Amino acid sequence: MDKNEFMLRLIKVISIIVISNIYFFSGIISSHYISTYIAKDYDKNKSKLSNFLQLIYEVSVIVIVVYILRVIVKNIPNPLDSLYGFKHSKLRELNGNVILAFSFIFFMKDKLHNKVDKLIKL
Repeated sequence: MDKNEFMLRLIKVISIIVISNIYFFSGIISSHYISTYIAKDYDKNKSKLSNFLQLIYEVSVIVIVVYILRVIVKNIPNPLDSLYGFKHSKLRELNGNVILAFSFIFFMKDKLHNKVDKLIKL
């Protein structure tokens, strides 16, 4: 491996680390606010339909926030772009799906699981 190839890989690894951390912390912060202000536990005083609609609302908010976060992160300029032939826009890890899913599940797993579990039980 020559110096240019090594530097290109190093830049790619650094970019993946930075992008993943941006996704993780923005996902954690977003999911914390969604969990605190939007998500609700299953309410046995309400109908299954009402609880189901609440779940749909929560998932919809999560999907919209994930979309917005992906758009924002993709548009953050990378100072390492073009060094040693590195193309920031071609970085597959730029979509952030896995790390965002993990960060949302980190905060919201109990509320979502509780609701889904009670809705599925007939």
